[in-house]
Amino acid sequence: MLRHRPLRIIGPEGVVRQLYYRYFTEKFHEIEVTLPQSSSYQKQTFERFANSFIETNGYQPAYIFKHRLVYNLYISAWRIKNGHFFPERQLNSAYPQAPEPAVCEELQRVLKSDFGLVWQETVFRELMWLQFSDALIFNDRHREQALKENKRVRRQFEIHSETVAQLNELFSVPVSQQVQQELVTTMMNSSFLHPENGSYIQILRRNERDLVQAFTAVYGQSIAQILDLLRRQATRYELYQEEGFRYIFAYWMLTLIPDSMERLQKAGPAIRVLVVSSLTPTEEKFIAHLITTGVCGNFTVDTISAVAESVYEISSRYDLIISTGQLRRLSRQVEFMAVDPVLDGQSMLRIQKKISELALKKAAIPELSIVQ
Repeated sequence: MLRHRPLRIIGPEGVVRQLYYRYFTEKFHEIEVTLPQSSSYQKQTFERFANSFIETNGYQPAYIFKHRLVYNLYISAWRIKNGHFFPERQLNSAYPQAPEPAVCEELQRVLKSDFGLVWQETVFRELMWLQFSDALIFNDRHREQALKENKRVRRQFEIHSETVAQLNELFSVPVSQQVQQELVTTMMNSSFLHPENGSYIQILRRNERDLVQAFTAVYGQSIAQILDLLRRQATRYELYQEEGFRYIFAYWMLTLIPDSMERLQKAGPAIRVLVVSSLTPTEEKFIAHLITTGVCGNFTVDTISAVAESVYEISSRYDLIISTGQLRRLSRQVEFMAVDPVLDGQSMLRIQKKISELALKKAAIPELSIVQ
């Protein structure tokens, strides 16, 4: 909420700090950390503390983690300086540990000189509130500790685990338990700071919805399955029902499991494809090879040169006929697609979309599911 006279943002402290982080990452569209009104020494001190904190607690040394922690130190120090505190009862995780004394002493000096803050345990917990509140979990040990101590983490983990397990059942080849837990943790990290009945705060320049919708245009059946699963789970447990959460969760499913579309497509209804060339049998085999290796889905590809009957006699056996020339008198039940002898990227995309469309029709999934 925005309050006037004096002008200030009010609301739950975690939401306010999250909003400031979103603001800075939107305003300073850079890989490097940009801290307004900050000296180079202050920034370097925050960065050294973040690096040491990551190492001490056994977190993965990924730049995105450091990036988040540095901004969090900066925002939290200003909030504490101005008298805004995180609810102490929520900062009760026993997992995070302070870095080595020399690093802490350097940060103490900066906090004292730049923010007028005295280093103590409560200030440390305030600065690292993301970890002490279990809002961001960066490794397996922290997750195990949070599941023991934090009821909200435990509830959300169980619901997300059920969702991911159901997704895994849709795959032609399941992913490992480790991958499932990584996906569950990522889903929690992306939503835990939001109210369970609220709306997702989207960074404008990083629109996960656009990526999901781009996949929808090509893999309609598979994206429909994912979004429908997320919608049903959200409704069942009354958890993050606003559609923005469905898109961010779908985004993580797509990007954390890079071959998720292949796993879903191959588990879909079987599609029979016939390749007919107006030139040579070897060209048919070449086109069939390109389709088999370059398109995702549960389909088989035959060539007309490998059968004794004519294309008109056998067309009703197939869902799709791909030809380098025009064909007439085909069965009304079969789809037809004309292609150039050399399949370029655009032609392969058309074939992928068509096979996905045919699988969607066979699965009888409502079109509405795709756009919800």
